[in-house]
Amino acid sequence: LASLIEKAMENTLTLYQMIKESSDFEAAHTPQCNILCFRFNPEGKERDESLLSELQKNIRKALLREGHGYITGTTIEGHYWLRVTVINPLTTQKEFGVLLEKIRQLAQKST
Repeated sequence: LASLIEKAMENTLTLYQMIKESSDFEAAHTPQCNILCFRFNPEGKERDESLLSELQKNIRKALLREGHGYITGTTIEGHYWLRVTVINPLTTQKEFGVLLEKIRQLAQKST
């Protein structure tokens, strides 16, 4: 059980690193467990927090509607962020890459 928990944490850190290295995503925090809050924030767009929050909500709804994974959301300091809980120890960087790319695609459709 301990190795499964450690692997979930390692996977969460992998996703965090991918987000940190991306110009169009940002993490709300450095993960301390298998939960990460992040948001899509397209490069060059104004940082209108209410519009960014609305975009995250639209992305989440579209992900769920299209069946591309289950992501929740949360409010941090009055702004909406996507929230992922990494549980499956078999999740790889490839799956995270697919998720981030799908978010990019859905964001373009909703703007």
